[in-house]
Formats: sequence, C-alpha cells, structure tokens
Amino acid sequence: EYSPQTNDYLSKSKKQWIPYRIEGARGEEESSVSKESLLGKSKEVGTITFIARTNYALMFKAMEIMGLGSLVGGQNDEDDSDSDESTSDMPDEPASLNLENVPKFHINGKGDMSGLKKWHKTSKEIRQLFNVFETRSTGQGIKLPEKEFPDFAHKTITWEDFNEDCKNLELNKYVQPIQIISKYGNNTIIALEAFEAEVLDKKYSAEEADIILTTCHSAKGLEWDHVEVCDDFINLASKSYNQNAPLRIGPEFLSSNVCKKPRAGWQMNLQAYGDDINLLYVACTRAKKTLVVPQTITSFFADVDVIYYLVRNMMETAKGAHKAIPAKDDLSSYTSLNKKEKNDGRLSKGELWDLYNDLCKPIRKELGVGEDDGILNS
Repeated sequence: EYSPQTNDYLSKSKKQWIPYRIEGARGEEESSVSKESLLGKSKEVGTITFIARTNYALMFKAMEIMGLGSLVGGQNDEDDSDSDESTSDMPDEPASLNLENVPKFHINGKGDMSGLKKWHKTSKEIRQLFNVFETRSTGQGIKLPEKEFPDFAHKTITWEDFNEDCKNLELNKYVQPIQIISKYGNNTIIALEAFEAEVLDKKYSAEEADIILTTCHSAKGLEWDHVEVCDDFINLASKSYNQNAPLRIGPEFLSSNVCKKPRAGWQMNLQAYGDDINLLYVACTRAKKTLVVPQTITSFFADVDVIYYLVRNMMETAKGAHKAIPAKDDLSSYTSLNKKEKNDGRLSKGELWDLYNDLCKPIRKELGVGEDDGILNS
C-alpha cells in the first residue's frame, strides 16, 4: 500500500498499480481458524472459496467435491495380472457417473494467466501426462511436448520414469497432476471431461456459485467470508531446522524451560522458501469469517504461535531486567541465554526477532488473533 510504486508517479500520467487494503478478519466480531472442512456445512455458511497455488490442486479438489468416487482407482494393468483369461479380453464397462447434485462452481480470475485459457491449458497437460500413464501397459516410453514440459525436453520416458524423475529432482509442480492421474487411473479422461463440463463450460458467476476456485495470484486484493486452503503449499512440516523447539505453547509456556526437551521438525528456515511463504500468507489472509487449513499448515501455525510466545517472553524478560531488546543481528542463541557457546543450529535472537516481525505479527494481526490466544484456538 505504501510502496514507492504506489506513491510515486513513474510518469506524469499514472502509477504502476493502484494500492488496495483488505480488511480480513480484523473487521469481524467473530472469526475462526479451523482444521475441519466446511463442505458439510455449505447450507449454513453459503459460498465456500477454495484457494491453492496451482490450478492442478483446484482441479483435484473440484473433482473430489463433484463426487467422482465411482471413477477412483480406474482399472490398470497391474490389476489385470490375476484376472481370468476368459474375462481378460472383455472390454471394460464404462464407469457410471451421477452429476445431478454437483454444486455450482465459479472460476475466479481473468486473462491468460488466471482465466479459462489457463484452465484449458491445465486440462491439456493432464491429457498429455495421461498418455505417459498409458505406457504402463507397453513399457515403451514417449516424449512429452517440450513447450509444456521443459523439464523433460528430448527425453523418452515411461510413467515410472516420470514419477522417479519428479521425486529425485524435486519437481514439486507435478505432484498434483500425478495425484489426479494416480487416483482416477484409466478413468482419468472421464473425470477430466466431467470437470470440464461442470466447472469450465457452465461459467457460473460468483454470485450464483456454491464453490469458488481461485489461485493465490488471482486472489490478491480479494477476500471472502469462508475460505479453505488446499494442500499444495510448501509442506513446512517436512522441513527440519532446529531440534530444540519447545514441546508446548500457550501462556504457561512463558514460564517453562524451552531447551530441555527436543522437538523434531522445527520449521522456520524461511529464507530457503522464497515466494512460497508469500503465497501462503496471501492464502491465509483472504478469509473474513472462517479460514480452514490443511494439516501441513496447522503445523506451521503452531510454530507461529511458538515464536510469538518466545518473543513475548524475550521482551518481558528484557523489560523486567531493564535491558534493551536484542538487536535483529544478535547471533546468540535464545535457548541458551546463560551459556557462551557456539550456535548449534538453534534459533538465534536475531532470527527469532526477524520471524516475529516479518511473519508472526502480520499473520496474527490479519487473522484477528487475541494477544493471549493461539491461532488455532482463536
């Protein structure tokens, strides 16, 4: 809002972009963060917005909401291995679909990078990957189009090769399309066509919709009453940074000894995550009344609370001892205040201070969390 791009004229005619400010949960008397989906309460809450990093994740979620359970686990070659010869040559019966009670979907976003053109590109890529999936029956690899899949340019690959390369090279952008195809198997194209017919072709407006689908990029500057965050954001719970994080949080934590019991999986080496944290912040600040987050993000919120209490303790300790609050470049370890020893991977005072100001305070403020509350308890 107060960046040079919005306050200074780059030319005499106009600014680079128009500033905006979202109100978020701060303007609501009652707001909550939850781990329980709102889908079973749609009649009570009304329209639910799903937000994700990628269209793939939104497609996966939409197919789930549409109730395509009859297509799950479409027959594949491994399933055929024990079948009787008399039936193995019989054609598969087409999967039956009941789409009578599919909710109305609205796609948020316009233009080449967010609108229907982007969605049709996503569908096309699923079809191209399904061609690779079909190599399971022949074992003969094929080439993917270089334009859509530059990571596999000039390579002839099978489905097994594709999965292995994605895992070894950490090509996380392909996790969701792999999940879609692995879930629906040989019925993937049927599921895809149902999605296209019910979600892309019907073009319901936001006012008509029961479900709104949006990526983070399309959601910037917007907010909705009830938001569910999909699970394609960076899995902070899988990262290990510090083995000495406290086991418990809350007001009682302020008087606890934080360095006696180790906790695996401390999750706050943010520098390595780059834009992922920014996108996660956007996703978690779009809700005005209810925010629903997956387990990977609840772990993240738990650590935001821990850092909040750590810094509160640091400030109260400094105030009581009439000492200055540690500088942000202070490299001494917070969890060993009375010992002079080399930093062994534990959070330093400076790192703690940076995380508090750059991440914890803004998230807690946008979510409307009380001073003595944890995020998931608010």
